Amino acid sequence: MLHAPPEVETVVLRVVNNIESLKNNGSSDIPTTSQEKMGATQFTMSSSLFTTNNGKQAATLGKQLCVELLQELYKLGWDLQLSSDLARSRWKTAARFIRKTSTGRPGARVVCVPPGKCDMLTLLNHDHRVKNKVVEAIVETWPTGIQHARTIHLLNTSLQLG
Repeated sequence: MLHAPPEVETVVLRVVNNIESLKNNGSSDIPTTSQEKMGATQFTMSSSLFTTNNGKQAATLGKQLCVELLQELYKLGWDLQLSSDLARSRWKTAARFIRKTSTGRPGARVVCVPPGKCDMLTLLNHDHRVKNKVVEAIVETWPTGIQHARTIHLLNTSLQLG
């Protein structure tokens, strides 16, 4: 994080620790370490959630981390302004730019609908209303419709549509 105020650092640390706890089946024995240098704070997690080919659980945890961060920051009045891939190196670094737009406000649900391999969508942190809208959009616009759907229980329930 670059030039993040203390309230943002606190939220990020809490969410990171929550994700670490989910990864370790509720155990939070491994503390998240942080390092500060030249206005930047870096948190190091025990797992590689954003590494390709690291498995379905790691990929889902990475998405859950992003969902929870957006939800918690929104409550404090911070909004996502831009998500950008700034580095084309082996580290594949991406940045999220947020801006304080209001004081505290009620929470809002963030739904994750990432594309997957083989023309598949995954729904994460969704409810039946969101699922129905996505299914309706696919049926109306995709010539072959939905070939199969399955519910996967990783963390909380996610649904894959292919």
